[in-house]
Amino acid sequence: MKTVHTYEALWQDICRYFSEDPSGILVLDGYCASGKTTLAQRIAEKFCGSIIHMDDFFLQQEQRTPQRLQEIGGNFDYERFSNEILPHLRQPYDFSYTPYDCHTKTLRSPIPIRSQHPIIIEGAYALHPRLSYPKHLSVCLQIEDTLQKKRLKQRNPQLLERFLHEWIPKENAYFQMFHIFEKADITFFYKEEEHHAKEDIQ
Repeated sequence: MKTVHTYEALWQDICRYFSEDPSGILVLDGYCASGKTTLAQRIAEKFCGSIIHMDDFFLQQEQRTPQRLQEIGGNFDYERFSNEILPHLRQPYDFSYTPYDCHTKTLRSPIPIRSQHPIIIEGAYALHPRLSYPKHLSVCLQIEDTLQKKRLKQRNPQLLERFLHEWIPKENAYFQMFHIFEKADITFFYKEEEHHAKEDIQ
């Protein structure tokens, strides 16, 4: 595990990885509101990559049994991810996956993923031990509690209490149970002083 202390250093390490492996796979896990989606979008734009969002693999209604919801790290659809994503990574053909919309409770139109281009898999639970990736770079993002809460409140104040008392505790239990940060190739701790510094990174 390598710990980087600035957003610029993190960005440089990721750019170096994709410069050396233009069709590489980045698996980006970490705390909610730590900047995973924003970082994934920047990388995809710079390297013409595809993004696979873990949010597209929310549990469907019939999967939300009491037993499944009590399972640490079990509140995402690892079965469908294993079927629709994992067999196709590092293969010389394009593929697609069907995202689940938790608002309409339906599967949406398939999202195409290009082969021979970078693939960024981002979101909490992306490094779940049930998911066995081919050669890849794993990155985990942490964030100060106060900054996390500030971001969540700005993003969706109506859901803040649910984040604080339901989703964040579930994620923390997953991180601790499976030692996610200790196993990542790179970790980065997002602090208030990095909030503006990252805007200067191109």
